[in-house]
Amino acid sequence: MRIYWVVIFLILLLSGCAGDSESRWNPFGWFGGRDDQAKGESAADVNPLLPRRTAINDRPTQSYEGVVIDNVLELKVEPTRSGAIILATGLAPRQGAYDVRLLAEDENAGLKNGVLSYRLFTLYPDGEASIGSSESRRVFVAHSVTSEALRNVRTIRVTAANNSLQRRVP
Repeated sequence: MRIYWVVIFLILLLSGCAGDSESRWNPFGWFGGRDDQAKGESAADVNPLLPRRTAINDRPTQSYEGVVIDNVLELKVEPTRSGAIILATGLAPRQGAYDVRLLAEDENAGLKNGVLSYRLFTLYPDGEASIGSSESRRVFVAHSVTSEALRNVRTIRVTAANNSLQRRVP
């Protein structure tokens, strides 16, 4: 009877080590366990703060299918320690705009002749929506830019469908 309890204790003890994949007490690693380096991931590519992708949390990435906002009403560039924050206010053509984004105008991050250019996009819910007052159609977005990205930038421009605004980088 005593050997029975010792065996149960050892099973529970070793099963508790299963969560630590680097432990030599882990029975799942005794016979050539998982090696991330063999899969082509280097130590620099793995961020320990992000969870590993598994079959449960692996969602397909969706492409952003936003629509250009009608007008840019206000543009501010606020300096920070790590670069700047671009604050833009836009006016949507109807109510219900959500997921507003500033996206670079071209593939090299929107930088051309010292001007960093962005377009103001948003998503709308399916179906019809009322137009409403201009206050109810306002959208706000903030976008962070690093000081490295701002190195050769003199002006930041945000473009909408009908107008654009630009500000000098402080």
